[in-house]
Amino acid sequence: MDRRSRAVAPIISTALMVAIVVVLGATISVFVLDIGSDIQSEQP
Repeated sequence: MDRRSRAVAPIISTALMVAIVVVLGATISVFVLDIGSDIQSEQP
């Protein structure tokens, strides 16, 4: 394998990890913000 093909695997794995973190962060923030708005709306 030449240098370029060996460097592809770390770049792809890093990009996938970043994408997974962004998706998880967005999902968790939606649930947290939804719970926060529910708590505020239940107060008299």
